[in-house]
This record gives sequence, structure tokens and C-alpha cells, in this order.
Amino acid sequence: MHSTAYKPSSGFPLVLLTSLIVGAFLSRFLAESGHSYFSVFYHWMPTVFLMALVTFTMWLGRFLLSRRASRTDTLLADALSYLPLLLLVLYLLRPQVNPIQARVLLLGSVALVASQKLAEFLGREWLDRAVLATVFLVPLAIYLITLAPTVGEHDTFEFQVLSYELGVAHPTGYPLYILLGKLFTLLPLGNVAYRVNLSSALFAATTAAVVHATIYHLTGHRSTSALAALTFAFSHSLWSQAVVAEVYALNALFVVSICYLLLRCFHEKPVDASDAQTQATPPTAITRITAFGAANQVLALICATSFIYGLSLTHHRTMVLLGPAIVAYVLLKRGRSLLNVRRIATLASAFVAPLLGVHLYIPLRWWQIHGRMITWTEFTNLVLGTQFSAALRWDAWLRGPDRLLIYLRILLEQYPVPALVLALAGIIWLLWPNRSPARYPGWKEGVFLVTAFIAYVLFGLGYYVPDVSLFLIPSHLIIAIALGIGVTSLGELAEKFLARIPGIALSTRRLLVQSTTLTLAGLLPMGLVWINMPRVDRSDEYAWYDWGRYVLEQELPPAAVILADSQRIAPLYYLQKVEGVRPDTEAGVFPDEESNRGELERRLSEGRRVFLARFLPGLETTYHLRSLGPLVEVNPQMLTELPSNLSRLDSDFGGKILLRGYRLDSPDVSATDTLRVTLYWQAPESAPQNYDVRLRLKSPSGHIWYQTKGRPPVKGLYPTAAWHPGEIIPDFHELDLAGLLPPGKYALQAGLFTPFGQEGLAPLDTGEDYLTLAEVSISHPAAWFPPIQHPLRANFDNQIMLLGYDFPSTGHPAAEIPLTLYWQGVGQVTHDYNVALELMESNGDISWQSIEPPLFGEYPTSGWTEGQLLADTHQVTIPSRASGELCLRIALQDSASNRTVPVFNGWLARQEDRAVLASIHVEDLPRRSGNREHLPVNFENKILLVDYELHNVHVRKGGGLQLTLTWQALTSVDEDYTVFVHILDENDQIWGQEDIQPVYGTYPTSRWREGEMVLDSHTVWTDKSAPLGLYQIEVGLYLLRTMERLQVLSPSGTPTDNRVLIELMEIVP
Repeated sequence: MHSTAYKPSSGFPLVLLTSLIVGAFLSRFLAESGHSYFSVFYHWMPTVFLMALVTFTMWLGRFLLSRRASRTDTLLADALSYLPLLLLVLYLLRPQVNPIQARVLLLGSVALVASQKLAEFLGREWLDRAVLATVFLVPLAIYLITLAPTVGEHDTFEFQVLSYELGVAHPTGYPLYILLGKLFTLLPLGNVAYRVNLSSALFAATTAAVVHATIYHLTGHRSTSALAALTFAFSHSLWSQAVVAEVYALNALFVVSICYLLLRCFHEKPVDASDAQTQATPPTAITRITAFGAANQVLALICATSFIYGLSLTHHRTMVLLGPAIVAYVLLKRGRSLLNVRRIATLASAFVAPLLGVHLYIPLRWWQIHGRMITWTEFTNLVLGTQFSAALRWDAWLRGPDRLLIYLRILLEQYPVPALVLALAGIIWLLWPNRSPARYPGWKEGVFLVTAFIAYVLFGLGYYVPDVSLFLIPSHLIIAIALGIGVTSLGELAEKFLARIPGIALSTRRLLVQSTTLTLAGLLPMGLVWINMPRVDRSDEYAWYDWGRYVLEQELPPAAVILADSQRIAPLYYLQKVEGVRPDTEAGVFPDEESNRGELERRLSEGRRVFLARFLPGLETTYHLRSLGPLVEVNPQMLTELPSNLSRLDSDFGGKILLRGYRLDSPDVSATDTLRVTLYWQAPESAPQNYDVRLRLKSPSGHIWYQTKGRPPVKGLYPTAAWHPGEIIPDFHELDLAGLLPPGKYALQAGLFTPFGQEGLAPLDTGEDYLTLAEVSISHPAAWFPPIQHPLRANFDNQIMLLGYDFPSTGHPAAEIPLTLYWQGVGQVTHDYNVALELMESNGDISWQSIEPPLFGEYPTSGWTEGQLLADTHQVTIPSRASGELCLRIALQDSASNRTVPVFNGWLARQEDRAVLASIHVEDLPRRSGNREHLPVNFENKILLVDYELHNVHVRKGGGLQLTLTWQALTSVDEDYTVFVHILDENDQIWGQEDIQPVYGTYPTSRWREGEMVLDSHTVWTDKSAPLGLYQIEVGLYLLRTMERLQVLSPSGTPTDNRVLIELMEIVP
């Protein structure tokens, strides 16, 4: 049989196909941009015209090329370079709207095409430099776009402050990072916190460049090396640390730098005297000089590796995990043949010099800061981090599947499954036994990478800290190197396969494989960008900085002391130490309630005024509490006089509590701002019970637009039953409007109610439940684009665009589910429209419908302006007998004529009178039998407590109660909630508690997928002094930022509590 020879093609069909795809993509991209003048591209004819225009442009370019090209292969090569543009079809086939994905695909595919065009004009050296610069600059640019603009939390703020002050950080001291951070604080950019944040972006981008250099050194393929490095650059953990001041990006840079230098050391076999003597031909002078030069070059690289390794240990102690892999690789590569006593001394000096030199910073600065020398015990405990040793359990992965499951989830958050498969192929390719022993890279390089990978993974499995994913970044880096090798090896196999087809020129084979590789592998970093960017973007996080400034602008007395929690200490300490705002005040943080109470008593005994920026219960029986802005003052003396600068009311609530007045920061706020008010209460006599304060905003028509959950006065710390007769209680409240109110005038009202009830103390002078305090004016924000769970582009007659909605995909019968619609005016709206919603069953029957004006009729559509974005909330009621799939549809109807406005529900959609919003799956809530009939517990329609399992009901004093909670996300959760598990006696006193984010702190609720079940294990250690007997276990969730608990809802949606008592346990001897 004769094989059919391959006939070269000009590639015109490929060019035609890509041009049509580009034209169609541009049409959809412009249509979804939201600009009214691009709305024509919702229709077929303008889209076809744009596709024809793009096709003609590309044909013209091909025509000009064909006049210069002498061979068909040249035209085919040009056609193949357009192959990455086929990636745009992924968005064309996607019904959902994702603006980030669209932009990334467009820019990424064009960049891949441009890179191939550029390769035709640049020489090898210049092309290498261009690719290396690109791998550095592209991540750096994206990191800068998402970079945190100011002070961070936890370790981040500590590094920002200590870099500025040249202080000593928490164990392990991080002297190198502090010194480098100091250099960045000198830059004339932004504020000090931003400059230190910038260092992480630079370190991470440099890491990506060195990863590229490492893979390129191993494979010789620059394109696959670049794409693998970019895949690592946009992995979740590294990116999250590239936008804040943290140590992990620099640590990754050290890891990959050592890998690169070490692999370069032994790329060529070392030449030494023993080898020369065994050669058959006597060495000439030239060969001796060559051998000497090669040996010295290798020695120089080893010295550099030793120096950087020593330097890295002044930064992060996990660098010791790379040690076994380094030793194994040196031994396998016969590196010991280069070593003698003199060279060993040289390497040891290179290693020890930075290790000791940089660490000298700690005792020197310790003496300058504390006025005394650091002791040897203090020094070793600091630099070795001995306090963290209890969190490390090397056998954790043998105790059960929990840690392995955590690692697997973290791994899949970094890379998609295809990338992991390719990385595994790369390792197999390195370790394959039938490959030539002389082939580089070979099995020895494979052993080096696998040894390092195993060391970091075993450490991560056994290290019980919430942010364990960050300690696994080096293992993700090694996966990226293996990924580059895997893609390269598959490319080589593809070239060998194409070589079997007669007639295909070598250049054509290479171009086909290269363009295909660019297209498929290029999808990996692009996909990570559009997935991770919304998760890691910190560019608009000014809230804590603004909060800190607001607090320090209050009328704090001189030398005031502020006891804060781990979040609130950050902006206060930063502003005091770095920006010099109220440096006379002193802010501190302490680990637990006992130490905070001790510090409180000590400071009060010194005559200092003490304020709380944290939750510290149980003080109301000993002290008088009152608000000063967001702070709570703890004072032995009660306040009996009103300040002069407040609006007086003297309103009597039920004859028991007086509201003497209020102070409103500003009656004019934007819809995205926070409304702040301080109420001044007075108790003529002791209140017989506790009442919660609730605030609300009421429109002139009577609609309640905003209502707080209600809490005891003074941040929940000073219940009304603890008030003393005649005492004045300033009570501060914040209303976070979050863009949910339309522009207009609203009445700010206050009321007193029993906890989780509707009964309360009515103002005697009004006879209503609430008292109107003031009129506030809310304006539309200048620029606001909220995160939307389900983006879409439904164009209603070129007047109004529905940009998306927030709504869960699951529900249960008889549930009332809030639906938030995001509208934007795109043209002149001349009529007032109503929103028509309906639920349609699979057989076409309408099981529920509603027609009501948007924004409850307060802001009719005829008043909307072009470009204005509004959030509009409706209640969707699931029928009590519903089950299975229901379709939620929407229409706009003219309020006067009931005419339905035509709508194009997406690009090139047919004009219809209704748009399909969502499909919702309806099923009954899971029920438990026996003594667990109260399950599941609904926390504000966000999270369900589905089940729990107590592993030990009887616990010894000081022992640990072990239980596993099963949660389910009812919808996408925007916030990270903390789970609390408390052991309470009959008086609700806590005798054991654990407050931590789910799954040992490793799986924040903001990452939960809708409908996902989450197993959450806890160990609650009991107090060693706890009395023997029975105790209740309470479980719930709260938001650390506000210290507000999620409320438990009844089946009818009424709040009943903010915790659930799950079962009894017993403390035994």
C-alpha cells in the first residue's frame, strides 16, 4: 500500500474561520459593553456586517502577503499563527455573560498571535529577552491592577509598620523581608502600606520570570516555558500573596532561584583531574584550560546557590525543606568530585555569611528598641519559631483522610485537572527508564523535583494552621515546572507523529505543533486569570483604613488606651505609627478575654481612659459602658450629663427609657456610604428586662428600605437591664447602605424591642413602634458596579438593560427568596414600567406570578438616567406544592397600558416579551428524626446547619470535645463567617470555646459553592477549672468585621435566635 502524500495548503479555510469567529466575538463583546451606541450588535445584520468587515481585512492582509510569499508554506505558516484566535469561540458558545473572561480571551489570544508574528522578526537572543520580559511584565501589570492600596490585616499590617520602623517581626523575625521592605518604603509612590505591598508584586513577578528561565533551561522551548510560568503566576495562592505585604512571594522566589542555579550547575558533567587522567589521549594545554574553566564555572554556580540558600534561611524557615532535595541531587550528579577541603570552606562561608550577617539585624535592633540585649533563649525561640512546633504533626496524613482532602481541595484551587495531568506526564517523562542516560533533563532532575515536592506536601499536610495553602506555594511551583516539561514532551511526541505523514515540511510541522501548543496551553493561564481575579482583587479595599481614620478623628482624651481585636488593631496601629495620627493614644491587642480584662484593669488603675475596639462581654456588671463613635468606653463612673452638640428629643419609650437626643454625622450620604448616628439614652429607673435597639430607613410612602437586625445598646455590650437610674448612655450605630437604596429622602427611625420579637417599648408621644429621628438624603454614587452573582445582558427596547441578578439555584417549598435585579438605563426612558415575574413549571403552567413597580414604586423608570445603575429587590415565593425544576421569567410592562416591552435576552437572541432569568431546583429540606427534629437550621437563607456528630459526650476537665458539623451553602456567600462552638453552663457562662473559620480555618465561606456540603470538624478544649456536670453546646456563625451573628430563621422566615443549642455534654473527673 502507498500512503497518500500530504499536499501543502495555503491555510485559507483556517483564516476564513478565524476571521468569522473574531468578527462574531467583537460583535458580542461590543453588545455586552453596556453602551447604548453598541446595542445594534444585538441584531444579526450589524453582526454579519462586522464579521464581513473583519474577514475582508484579514483577506486583504493575506492577499498582500501572497504577493510577497514565494512558497505555499509561507502562507500556511501565516494561517497557523492565527490558530489561538479559535479560543474566542469558547465565549461565543457560552450563554452566560462574563466580562472578565471576554477581555482575557480577547487580549490573550491576540497576544499569542502577536508573539508568533514577532518571532519572525527577532533573533534568538532578542526573542529570549522579549519572552522573559513578557513573563515578568504581564503578571506584574495584573498584580498592580489588583494590588491592595493601603493597610492590610494580621501579618500584612505588621510587615507594613515594621518595614517603616525597622522593627522585629513575630517569629521567625523575618529580618531580610524587613530590610527589603524598608527600601520600598522610600519609593515616592502612594502611601507606605502601598509601597510595601508593591514589594510582593515585584517578588512574585520575578518568581514567574525565574520559573520560565528554569523550564526553558530544562526544555529549550520558550513558549511552553512562558505559559507554564504564567500558569503558576496566576494560581490562587501565589496571586493572593502578590497583592499584599507578605513573605510568601519572596519565599517562592528563593525556592525557584535555588532550583534554577542548582540545575544549571550540573547541566554539563563536571571535568576534574581524575577524569583527565583516565582518558586515553593525554590532555593538551587547551583541554586543561577548558576543564579548569568549566570546573570554575560550576563552582561559581554552586557558591551562588550556597549563598542564596543561606540568605533564604534568614527569610523563611521552610527553606530547610528544600535541603534534602539539594543534597540528593548533588550526590546523584557526582558534585562531590568538585569538592575538597578548600572548596568546602568556600561554600560554607558563602552559606554562613548571609545567614549570620542578616540575623545580626535582630539583636542590634532589639537593643535599640527595647534598651537591652536579647537573650540567647529569646533569640533562638524567635528565629526558630519554636512556638509553632505544636502545630506541626508529621503523621497527620496517617490519622485520617481530613488533611488529604484539604490538600486536594487546595491543589484544585491552584490548577485545573488538565494542568495536573500534564504535570504528572512531565514527571513520568523525566523518570521514564528507557530514556537515554545522557539525556538532559533526566531521571536525576526528576528525583530532585519529586523529593522537593514531597517534602513541602508532607509539611503542609501536617501543619495545622488556617493558611496552610500558603506554605504549599513551593509545591505549586514545582508542579508548574513539571507542567512545562509535560507540555514540551507531548509537543515532541506530536512532532514525531506528524513526521510519519509524507510531504509535511519540517518547518510546517514545527509551526503546527507550536501554534497548537500555544493555543491549548495558553488557555491555562488565561482561565486562571478570569477565575481568580474576582477572588484576589484587593484594589478597592479602603474600608479598614477609612474606619481607622474615623476612629482616631473622634474626641479621644489624651493618652487614651484602645484594646482592639486582631482586625481592628491593624488600621489603628498603622495610622498611629506610620502616618502619625493621634500618636498620643495607645492601641494594643491581646490573645483572649482573660488577658484583655487584666490589661483593662491595669490601665484603669493607672488613671488612663480605656476604650474597646473588640467584643469583650461581661463588663456591664462592674463598669459603665458608652459609645464614642465605633469605640466603647469602659469607665468606673457613669455619665450623667448630656453633651451640648446634639439634637434634643426627650422621647419616652414606654415610660421606662428616655431617648434624650441623637447626633447624626451627616444627613446627606451616598447610597454606597455608611450612615452613622449616636443615640443618647437615659434610664429614669432600672429597666426590668433587656431590649434591642433597631434602626430603619422609611420612605415617604411608608416602605421600609433598610432595617438593622437589632442588638443590645453600645455594640451589644451594655444591655438595658444593666443600666443605672439617671445614667446617660451614648449608643453608636452604623448603617451600611451597600448601594441598595435609590436616591431620595428617607426617615431615620429608632425603636426598642425584645430580642427576636416584635414586642417592645413604644414612644409615648407617637403611639407607633418607631420614633422618627431625622430626615436623611441619599444620593446616587458617582461610580458603582457591585459584584453580581449571575451577570447577563437583557436589552429592553434599547431603554433599560438588565445587567444581572442575585438568586439561588435551589429552594424549598413555601420559601420566600429575595431576588435582586441590577438595572441600568441605556437610553431615554419615557414611560413608567412594572416588573412582571413568574415561575413556570416544566409543563408550561404558571405556578406563581407577581407584577409590581421596580424599587417599590419609589423611583419610577421615567426618572432613570442613562448609565445609572440601580439594585432592585423582589420576593419570589416558591409554591408550597412545588417540586423539581421551575423557570423564573421576567418582563417589563407599561404601567399605563400594560404593554409588554420587547426584550433581547442576550446577544443575537430573538425578540420576545419575556426573558428567562434562572432555573431553580425545588426540593424539601432534609429532615432528621428522633431528638434532632430541629435540624436543619437556617441561618438567614445563606447557610444551613444540616447535621452534626458528637464524637465524645463525656469529656474530662481540660479535655477536648470533638464534633463534626455539616453545613450547606444555600446561595453564594460574599463574606467569610466565623463558626463558633461554645460550651455553656446553665447561666450561659462559657467554659470552652472555639471560634474559627470552617475546616480548621482553611475553607472560608466565601469560597463555598452554592449547594455544597461542607464537613467541619472542631475540637473544643474545656476549662480546667470547669465544675463537673452537664453543659449545653451552642453553635452559630458571626461576621468578625461587625461582630454580628447570623440569625436563625423559622420556616416562615422570622428570626428566632442567633445560635442553636445542639445537645448536652458532660464534664467528668
